[in-house]
Amino acid sequence: MLSDLNVKINKPTRDNFVERTHTLLYIEEAQQVKNFRKFDLSGVKLHPSTEGGVTWHKMSVQGLAERRPSVLKGDSVYVWVPGTQDVEYEGFVQEVLRDAAWLQLNPCFSDATRGVPEFNVRFRFSRMQFRRMHAAVDNANLPSAREALQQIELRFVPLDTLPSNAVSVVSEEHAVKLYFLTP
Repeated sequence: MLSDLNVKINKPTRDNFVERTHTLLYIEEAQQVKNFRKFDLSGVKLHPSTEGGVTWHKMSVQGLAERRPSVLKGDSVYVWVPGTQDVEYEGFVQEVLRDAAWLQLNPCFSDATRGVPEFNVRFRFSRMQFRRMHAAVDNANLPSAREALQQIELRFVPLDTLPSNAVSVVSEEHAVKLYFLTP
């Protein structure tokens, strides 16, 4: 199985573009899951607030401003009482602040954990970005897209050699700056 994976990754061809790219995306997703686990938290205090009949929980998280962990609205969060393993309460990140996140947890959470001062927490990122990337790969395999992609030339050049007609596009989310040459 590992040798099959090695062939899929290391032997790119036009024929295996889709399968290879899907495989790389799955590997990236698995790595992201692993990286997220480094940021599991213990001894977390949740501060409830009810608004419009919905209870929200504010949780302080050091490192959010530095995007460590990189928590986004829509990410899943799992909360459980320390010393237990039988019940985890699922919720979702509703808002991310500089050093805190607002969570919406399972409705039975507040009643079931009344009087519990601290919790363990782990995050799980939303798979939506990976679903979109997989869909883009599938769409790139359509005949019209394949034809267009074959006309694109990618070159890596030092920044000081870019011509004056280069247009930049910045993606802060991915820490990338792309330059496109205009005619």
